[in-house]
Amino acid sequence: MVHRIEQGMGRAVRSPADFAAVILAGPELGSYVSNVDVYRHFGRDLQLQLEVARELADYAREEGTPPQTVFESLVDQLLRRDAGWRAYYDDRVRNRLQADPITIDRAAVDIAEAERNALRLAMNGDGNGAGHVLTAALELAASDARRADLLEAKARFIHPLDPAEAMRLQTAAHAASTSVARPPIGSVVRPPVARDAASRLIDLARSHTSPNGLVAQFDALRARLTFDSSASQFELAVQELGTFLGAESRRPEKEDGEGPDNLLAWTDLSIVAEAKNEAGYAAIPKKDAEQLLHSVQWFKDKNLAPHDPVPVFFGPSQTYDTGVHGPPGARVVFRDHLAALVDAVRQVVARLAGKPATDWTAADVHRLLAGHGLNGSQLVQRYSRPVSGG
Repeated sequence: MVHRIEQGMGRAVRSPADFAAVILAGPELGSYVSNVDVYRHFGRDLQLQLEVARELADYAREEGTPPQTVFESLVDQLLRRDAGWRAYYDDRVRNRLQADPITIDRAAVDIAEAERNALRLAMNGDGNGAGHVLTAALELAASDARRADLLEAKARFIHPLDPAEAMRLQTAAHAASTSVARPPIGSVVRPPVARDAASRLIDLARSHTSPNGLVAQFDALRARLTFDSSASQFELAVQELGTFLGAESRRPEKEDGEGPDNLLAWTDLSIVAEAKNEAGYAAIPKKDAEQLLHSVQWFKDKNLAPHDPVPVFFGPSQTYDTGVHGPPGARVVFRDHLAALVDAVRQVVARLAGKPATDWTAADVHRLLAGHGLNGSQLVQRYSRPVSGG
């Protein structure tokens, strides 16, 4: 995606005499380019141009000028080759490109070279050699996700020679990051990491180079947080919503092959949820009640927390069908509950984006969450209803 953006921009300027206004539109793209991990992969010239865009947006916000007016004015100045604009651009981009030394991520280059060499060895029938090359590269991996990618590649290369070791490697890769393929057997369910919601939210804000990126990320998610989405899309959206609530948010059934559709875990509260957003029934049937019962039992069997989870349906009914019994304390999130919850989180996100992430303290964020009913039992009581009947 990084290369597509840079290539797309490059098509407009084929020579030093060319110039263009490039518009990165939409919350998905706005969120993507502001992500810290993405930003560092852009070329230095694009990094500086994005800094200029954020700087101009900040100026416009301080002046209180309508965004459309600012946008039209800036594009007009650029296309007319306004002298003031050219001087500003030279100062903020061209001169800095000439002055700033080019830095190379040596570890990333070495890992890429190792991956290429490992692939060449594997294609020549030397799976063990490929595995040894990647073993050395693992020491350079800067994140669990990158380490998982390398472990998975090593497992793939040595599988024809040692299937048991390949399985062990794939299990280790999946334990490091659920973004890689789940092994057929032996996947490990990690207990949630004990971190408070405020710290997680501050880290989420810091993951963007601009506060506006946090808003764009949530706005892109907001469009998918609807009962009209498919079940799989809805589960993914709920998982992402959990991160904005300061939870460790997972999809155990998809990631591990067992457990609830969604697990949202805080230090003092855990929610196991089943997504029934596509259901049209008037009463919760036996199979869905049993599914939620099994999810609660899965949570207890895995000993994921010292407390019992709150079982939750996302669905159309808060009443069990005749003779049906679900887990004690089960609750349901209706369509209007979800809309209210999303609105509350959007207000929190807007407040968080109102100042740099470094200016927020955990106590401030806790108060912000509490003010919108998003702390612990507040969240459950305000945005869901108890299931009855049976």
